[in-house]
Amino acid sequence: MAEFVKAHGRKAKDVMTRQVISVSPDTSLQEIADLLEKHGIKRVPVIEEGRLVGIVSRANLVQALATRGLAFVDVVVDVIVDHGVVNLWGVVRNEEEKNAIRVAAEGPPRVQAVNDHLRVYS
Repeated sequence: MAEFVKAHGRKAKDVMTRQVISVSPDTSLQEIADLLEKHGIKRVPVIEEGRLVGIVSRANLVQALATRGLAFVDVVVDVIVDHGVVNLWGVVRNEEEKNAIRVAAEGPPRVQAVNDHLRVYS
């Protein structure tokens, strides 16, 4: 019944998410990537002093990787995309970085699967 209402609702209250997970403007990108993965969500609102000040999406994380690359992850990762399947190769410093890169790669709408071949440097 709830799925029918979500699919056919006519008002925001019929389709909105009630259990909202949010972050502050100072939350690290790695923490946000972990939240997206853990809760299976694609975006998270940014709240400051009880007010919505922005939204961070998986696409934003991909953009951060593309524009700041080493500043964000401090590693070099090869990304190979073939027919909607993303293959990740490289070495990262820890599991959090590995998770952040994988979550970012899953974000674009045409991605069907992600093969994570990343290794944690030890």
